Amino acid sequence: MRVSAFHNFCALTILVGVVICVPAWGQRQGVPPFPPSQGRINGHVRLPDGRSAGSGFLVLLEIRSGGTYGQVQTDSTGKFEFTNLSPDLYIVRIRQVGYRDTLEEVDLRTVSSAYVSLEVQPLNKENESVPVGGVVSVQQMAIPDNARKEYESGKELLINHKDYDKSINYFKKAVAAYPNYAEAYLGMGLAYTETKQWKEARAALEKAVAANDKDAGAYIALGGLANIQGKYPEAEQPLLRGLQLAPESPEAHFELARTYWAMGRWQDAEPHAAKAVQLQPNNAGAHILMGNILLRKRNGEGALHEFKESLRLDPKGPLAPATEKMVLKIEAAMKDAKHNQH
Repeated sequence: MRVSAFHNFCALTILVGVVICVPAWGQRQGVPPFPPSQGRINGHVRLPDGRSAGSGFLVLLEIRSGGTYGQVQTDSTGKFEFTNLSPDLYIVRIRQVGYRDTLEEVDLRTVSSAYVSLEVQPLNKENESVPVGGVVSVQQMAIPDNARKEYESGKELLINHKDYDKSINYFKKAVAAYPNYAEAYLGMGLAYTETKQWKEARAALEKAVAANDKDAGAYIALGGLANIQGKYPEAEQPLLRGLQLAPESPEAHFELARTYWAMGRWQDAEPHAAKAVQLQPNNAGAHILMGNILLRKRNGEGALHEFKESLRLDPKGPLAPATEKMVLKIEAAMKDAKHNQH
């Protein structure tokens, strides 16, 4: 296709919708990577002595063919659950500071549900390095039971019931009982973000960083908040720090790509958008952003593919009408270019 064939539409872009992550708590809100079904995976994480692992262990659900479907944390009894899964091969991976990664493959192609019991093994501190952020496990041990109880109640209201105002009250009780409770400040910041209380959200997220400066989620949430407010230059540094702590975070790559795109730095945005698509192929917004970048590169066929993929993932989303119009424009330009070649 001739470059000139794109001049009529290469400057048109689709605004990527706001996406705020809930790090390590729930499956990313938005469109699932495939049509939802009744598939379910639940399980239990245990310590070597047979006791339940308790809350706070990160559980990743990966698609065997590539990409991460979502992530949750174990509840107070060490249990977790993923729902609305389609038939596929999955990998359940337990990841926690101070422990070896533990994983198990789950096949939902012939059954609709599966239960897994995984035992985590602590690292041998003499022979194995502890990941960045090892201080987290020490902090977790210091949290009193009453503070943890308030935090768990707030998390339940935030993630499962979307009752943001009530969740804030529980998070406030948690930090009153334990002023250095980083996770509670993070939950409070996310709840304030959902209710558009920007000043309060920033204050809470900054306290989360102060309480645990090795928590990538707090930095990513700060960057996401700045993106929501259109303060893109302020988003760059916390997102870069978040990526330094969690190089494989799809949310961090996506948010940083949005930051650079909004600042007119599309060349800087490209590798992060591509990584976001690779790590989280179910993110329709990442495909739209990648499509916009490919348009700037005069790659119409690539852009068309990305926009169509976003429509497949989110056919009734708020960006779908604009995406459909863009698809029609690209297809018309490609048709004209092909006609002019003859």
